[in-house]
Amino acid sequence: MRTQRAVLALAIALALTGVGLAAELRISVKENRAFKLEKDLVTIKGTIELVQGEVRLWAGEIVYDTKKKFAVLNGGARLAQEDLTLWGDRFSAWFDEEKYLLDTDVTLVKKDKDPEKGDKLVLTADRLEYEAKNRSLIATGNVSLREKQRTATARTVEYRDRESLLILTGEVVIQEEDDKTIRGETIRIDLDKNVVEVEGPVEANFRL
Repeated sequence: MRTQRAVLALAIALALTGVGLAAELRISVKENRAFKLEKDLVTIKGTIELVQGEVRLWAGEIVYDTKKKFAVLNGGARLAQEDLTLWGDRFSAWFDEEKYLLDTDVTLVKKDKDPEKGDKLVLTADRLEYEAKNRSLIATGNVSLREKQRTATARTVEYRDRESLLILTGEVVIQEEDDKTIRGETIRIDLDKNVVEVEGPVEANFRL
């Protein structure tokens, strides 16, 4: 068993040689069920963990194209970077650019700095593009989000984690805890300062 694992690790290392990544990529495989190396493609099935810098990914299957420096991960794929965690049925990964595309039943959870306060932000969408270098994302398709004081829906949501900023566009509807409803085409939310700004026409309903 030890020899088999060593051979597997060596094969993966050879397959990734010369990729020229921004940060070193390490792949570990537990409960390996299948390994295939064919021309430029490496296919692995099992319990897979990938580590690149502060980013960790888990999946049940990976197909890696060593020539295009591109991978597809399936089987309950998950990505974690510090206090951010993303789930999706399918991940497309460009490791040299540290960019990821998530498809189908995508969920993002941002934890609060104080663990006792729970989740700071929960976002769901059909599709999500994530850039790990600057911790920013764009979510599209049935986008909804929930934070501590409000819920919202929109066609597109951009989230800049370093700025703690949400930008919602397209038929935006925000429901506040105090039964206040805000509608607009573009709405910016500063999560740290709890400030909501609306660009263009706005409709607000208040319950007295």
